[in-house]
Amino acid sequence: MAPDARIIVTGQVDEPRAGVRACLARGHAGIATADAGEDGRFELSASGPAGPLLLLVLAEGRDAVRRRLAVEQPESAVDVGRLELVPVEFPAGVHGILWDEDAQAPIPGGAVTLSAGDRAVAGPVRADPDGAFTIRMSCDRPLPPGDYLLDAVAPGFAATVRSVRIALEPSVTAVGRIDLDPLPRND
Repeated sequence: MAPDARIIVTGQVDEPRAGVRACLARGHAGIATADAGEDGRFELSASGPAGPLLLLVLAEGRDAVRRRLAVEQPESAVDVGRLELVPVEFPAGVHGILWDEDAQAPIPGGAVTLSAGDRAVAGPVRADPDGAFTIRMSCDRPLPPGDYLLDAVAPGFAATVRSVRIALEPSVTAVGRIDLDPLPRND
């Protein structure tokens, strides 16, 4: 068992704004959160087993900033410096659309679940009336980089599973259309 370690992470966003939240995650679990101050500075503190952590900085309308941190010493202090918050069209997370290839139309009323290994990490998330879905990244759902499975279901369609790779950057993962096959009709 790895010895416990304590880490303090500090930094500052380039554009101070309301609603900036910084988080530390270990795997799929958030372990510390802090709001950035009016000057854009933040400080996070966490204790636990030594090993890799993920820093996540989130702000509405901005790409999430994510950094991998290695905690090996019993006491660590990391200053990540000034972080740029880049405007984006979509929030950090996984985006796509459920699609009926036969009808060439979106599928409303479906749902998706994102899994890592044998455990669901998000969902089910409902698709909107246009078949679009978003699994948002958050401090509670950090979606660390790696390989995932996206399970999609909708009434009247066969379920489908697609592999999804979430990268460290950018924090927006577009999976495009998820084609679902209609179930055979028993007329």
